[in-house]
Amino acid sequence: MDRLILFPALRIALIYLLLSVVWIAVSDKVVATLFTDPAALTHAQTWKGWAFVTVTAVLLGFLVQHEMERYSRIQKALDHARAEQLASEQRYHRMFAESPLPAWVSDSETDRILAVNEAAIKHYGYSREEWLHLTTHDLRPPTLAPKPEEDQLKPVRQIRGSGVWSHMRKDGSVMDMEIATHDLDFEGRPARMVIANDITERRQAEERIYYLAYFDALTGLPNRVLLMERLRSEVQAARQQRHSVVLAFVDLDRFKDINDSLGHKAGDELLQETARRLTRMMPRGGTVARMSADLFALLLSGHIRREDSQRLANDALACLGGPIDLGSLCMVEATACIGLALFPDDGDDDSTMMRNAEAALHHAISQGRNQSAFYQADMNTRSLERLAMETDLRQSLEQGRFVLHYQPQIALSGRVTGVEALVRWNHPTQGLVSPARFIPLAEESGLIIPLGTWVLQEACRQASLWHRDGLELTMAVNLSSIQFRQPRLVAHVAAVLEQTGLPPALLELEVTESIIMGDTDDVADTLRSLQDMGVQISIDDFGTGYSSLAYLGRLAVNKLKIDQSFVRGIPAQSDAAAITATIIALAKNLHLTVIAEGVETSAQADFLRKQDCDEMQGYLFSRPLPPREAEDFIRSRNTLPG
Repeated sequence: MDRLILFPALRIALIYLLLSVVWIAVSDKVVATLFTDPAALTHAQTWKGWAFVTVTAVLLGFLVQHEMERYSRIQKALDHARAEQLASEQRYHRMFAESPLPAWVSDSETDRILAVNEAAIKHYGYSREEWLHLTTHDLRPPTLAPKPEEDQLKPVRQIRGSGVWSHMRKDGSVMDMEIATHDLDFEGRPARMVIANDITERRQAEERIYYLAYFDALTGLPNRVLLMERLRSEVQAARQQRHSVVLAFVDLDRFKDINDSLGHKAGDELLQETARRLTRMMPRGGTVARMSADLFALLLSGHIRREDSQRLANDALACLGGPIDLGSLCMVEATACIGLALFPDDGDDDSTMMRNAEAALHHAISQGRNQSAFYQADMNTRSLERLAMETDLRQSLEQGRFVLHYQPQIALSGRVTGVEALVRWNHPTQGLVSPARFIPLAEESGLIIPLGTWVLQEACRQASLWHRDGLELTMAVNLSSIQFRQPRLVAHVAAVLEQTGLPPALLELEVTESIIMGDTDDVADTLRSLQDMGVQISIDDFGTGYSSLAYLGRLAVNKLKIDQSFVRGIPAQSDAAAITATIIALAKNLHLTVIAEGVETSAQADFLRKQDCDEMQGYLFSRPLPPREAEDFIRSRNTLPG
């Protein structure tokens, strides 16, 4: 304000001084020139003085008025600016105080909190008095706060600023805060305003999305996407550093049977335990991933030889071998098959490694359970042959190239009391193909559903024809676990019986022991519904399952079928003989019919007769026969005396 007054006054004084000097210098010369008479000169000097006073008075008046008007405009502008600043400060204080986001002001030099809004008090849990004794460092968790000696070496400004920081509430809970800062003057000192936004939930959601994208939710292992990325990275590094990478696919044996029979909860527990065992077994730096349902992958890089890779596979099989407790459900024995590919011998890029490891796995599976195999060049050829067989299988279903053969079941009296329907594939170029070759492929491809539907329909049709011709035979038909889990199985069986006219009592459905393990409600309801209809239920391959025998007294079962693996060892092997005798005695005590399959020698048959086994089936009596030959055998056998 003093400057606004001083500068105009100096300007007027200078103008007055300049005008005076010019007036005196000019007017004296003019008067001296015009007036030579002393009296006239004196008179002229007097008028010159009055003229000077008049002119300067007018001029000074004009200048003062101009400067006053200018001063007034400046004063109004200053008043307006002060009003704007005051309003802005009021808005700032109101926004600071009423902001829904936590905010505070800290000293730029000491970092001590100078002011804090209500949102920060509520969000962090400190009172206003406690806030004013804090620094921004005090908001950091102890594990993340800078050490005192580091504080002395680094300027405060370097550890502040915008970004995302971890802050801790008064109760000790940690949150992710998105921080924005702005420098300002606060009560005459340099300060910094901080606005904080809690993004903990957003960060957790982002982390969850990342986890779901790259990890398996059930086991916590890396998923296929992450495994592929790591494989690609490992192969690139191995190519540069000239070392090896081994990729192994691990597929659980009979997982589908366990999952279908005991339910998804048991299957999930089995997968989780498999993941834990493989993780414990895996050397440091390796990756265990879950690729799909029961398929796992092992990835390891370094100076790995083929024998090292085989040792890894052996360790994996060993760690999985052994009982797995599924809680109250049952105890299972898990085994697996493993296919291995070694970089650079078995593939020079990640996609080739994946393809060749999968081919090696298929080869291992074809060799039986608990097997491992390295990739070999001819495996891709076999994979193509497998695809071709699946195509032929599908076309053969459409063209009706399947036939049923029937293997007689012999009672102690020697009479044929029933037959088991066994499907054969009449391949256009290979002739009759054994079920051992195409049934697993049918189950994997889903073709077992239409194939099983045809088998049930054709077997019931043939049994109905024999029944009308006077042959009272039970027709045994195998149901796969996939068929048994079909939601309309009971209705479908009822429809087939009605269409073919076969009495329900002459149909026997064989289910494996693994299907009914665990006695789940769905299994019990299905078996009860079938038995209420009049259909007989037989447990196939009895003695090979994992569960206790307690379910036999609770489920709707009519017959036990002793697995041929036990029959094969009698009477020479004492263990097989003891197990077989125990199963027969158990069946008798539970009032169940018992039949032994795979009887091939007279010694086996004699042992079974002595144990009072109700029925026998095997090549000792007859191989599976086409319908006409089976009928001739049955009639000839049942007309024999005694």
